[in-house]
Amino acid sequence: MSEFERGKEHASISRALRALESLGLDLVVLPRGQAERVLQALKKLG
Repeated sequence: MSEFERGKEHASISRALRALESLGLDLVVLPRGQAERVLQALKKLG
């Protein structure tokens, strides 16, 4: 995790995903321009 905090360029996406997993976080990837639509739908669900 400290590699990310220090901005190391060689930190790989797999390391980033493992770090997110260890923190109990999920990563959601959406097509460009869809984030607002998805956020609005989630707000409606409560």
